[in-house]
Amino acid sequence: MERESFGARARKTIWRDTWASVKKRTIPLIVGLIGVALGGLYSWLALHRQVVENVKIGLIAGAGANVIWFLCVLIYNTVRVPWLLDAESDQLIDQMESRAEAAEIKVASIERTAKENRQLQDLFSRLIQAGIEFSSQLIECSTLAHFSSWDRHYKTWIESIQNAMRDMGFPADAAEFIRAGEYAEPVKGFMNIGNEREQRCRVLEKYQEKLAEFVKRRLP
Repeated sequence: MERESFGARARKTIWRDTWASVKKRTIPLIVGLIGVALGGLYSWLALHRQVVENVKIGLIAGAGANVIWFLCVLIYNTVRVPWLLDAESDQLIDQMESRAEAAEIKVASIERTAKENRQLQDLFSRLIQAGIEFSSQLIECSTLAHFSSWDRHYKTWIESIQNAMRDMGFPADAAEFIRAGEYAEPVKGFMNIGNEREQRCRVLEKYQEKLAEFVKRRLP
């Protein structure tokens, strides 16, 4: 939006301040007129002088005084207008700088939040992908050594998810997640290689379901 010229702003400021002073002068002016009328009436009743002449003198004197006062106010407002406009410009600049600073802080906060959200999404995407890879690796387990190695990495995966949930500020979800495996249906019968694999697969699925639920519910 184009800003008004200095002259236009100066005229508006001069007449605004002068009119404000005139409005403040209204009551004293009315009181003065009442005083002139009462003085004229008193002169006619007590001193037996011509009322019209006294009223004319009072009106001329009052009008002259008010005209002189108005001119003085107008000159005063004209003389000081450069300082007023300069102060208004400084105030406007301060407001614009404050708004710009607030906008920069808001933008920085939005960018920081967006960056944190992207980092969280990347983190949980890797954790979900790791869970999928565990399912594939579990199929290849055929010895106790394979299961032992798988269990170590699996435990680290569980702890990583739990720590990530706590870091996000959801300790209750982290505690609930760690119990997800307890809801897996146990495998019945002798625990041979196939049953060992099936038991771990059922527990892993419960953790994967709980992780997917958390991501859908909590991740921005």
